[in-house]
Amino acid sequence: MMHFSHDVVICTSKRKESLFKTIQSFSHALTTDQVTLWIVINGQDKTEGTDLKTTIEKIFPGTRILESEPGLASARNFALKHISGEIVTFFDDDVTVNRDFFTNLDEIFFHHSELVGTAPRIANLYLRRPAARVFKRLNWSYKFLSALNFLFYGKITRWGTNHWFPDLYSQSQNCEWLPGCCMSYRRERISEFTFNEFLQEGPTGGYALGEDVDFSMRAATSGLLMFNAKDVITHHQAPSVRDNSNVMELARGFWVGYLCLNYPQRFSKVSVFFYNILRMFIFFVKNLTKRRKMKTNFIFFNGFLRQLSEKKVGLAPNPSSFGFKNNKSEYS
Repeated sequence: MMHFSHDVVICTSKRKESLFKTIQSFSHALTTDQVTLWIVINGQDKTEGTDLKTTIEKIFPGTRILESEPGLASARNFALKHISGEIVTFFDDDVTVNRDFFTNLDEIFFHHSELVGTAPRIANLYLRRPAARVFKRLNWSYKFLSALNFLFYGKITRWGTNHWFPDLYSQSQNCEWLPGCCMSYRRERISEFTFNEFLQEGPTGGYALGEDVDFSMRAATSGLLMFNAKDVITHHQAPSVRDNSNVMELARGFWVGYLCLNYPQRFSKVSVFFYNILRMFIFFVKNLTKRRKMKTNFIFFNGFLRQLSEKKVGLAPNPSSFGFKNNKSEYS
């Protein structure tokens, strides 16, 4: 089996402890010539950047350290200008990976020459929710809960929601998008693409929402995307702007509006409207006394309609189709 050269890109700002845990999870691979680690410091605090740079160079010698403008999309684009490995993997600074991560990555890229990008299982994807943790204790119930979304695994619906594979899913297969917390690409196949920095200029005040999904959809025009069931990560989700539900709901509306404007053949404004009306009705029935959940739906529509009215289409093309095939891979 062929061994590829890997560049690992981690963009970080004010998350020193979680960043070190991320690096420690694959630090054994850094002792070889196969993996090169790139840390992109994209915070506004220059003092913090200098201190972090000094610490990283001391603990993880050989690490390449860059400083970019604020914003995740900007930081990842800056890294793309410097890397030279055959495979580039983007990690969030709050994930940990399995020990054989790069061995499994070599295997899936070796067996699939048409593969442009892949992403692993996320062990705690559905266990972040309290209800799911309860269902996990009743194994059959948890499996049933996870199976409810099986029609949408690896897909993006016409109403703009995207669904990744549950941690119990053990079969690698093709998909339509990749999650930004951990995604790997053949560098030469994505050389013409950049992360859309327009998406970090929305209502989140610099936090990019959907730029990873948008990038992977465009990358899919040059080859296959695949879910890799052999690799597994844990996404610890350090505190961020995502914790503000109102801001994130506004950003979600902004993002779905962006999809409808940029990919009109794929996403339907009518589907978005009716899906979210149904969502509002369900919240109304389930939570008659909880106004906050009802409010988030109105916030979503605010972001969605603002995006449609301003018609800021950003940089994305309008591919006529995505060629998704829900077939299981021979690689498992």
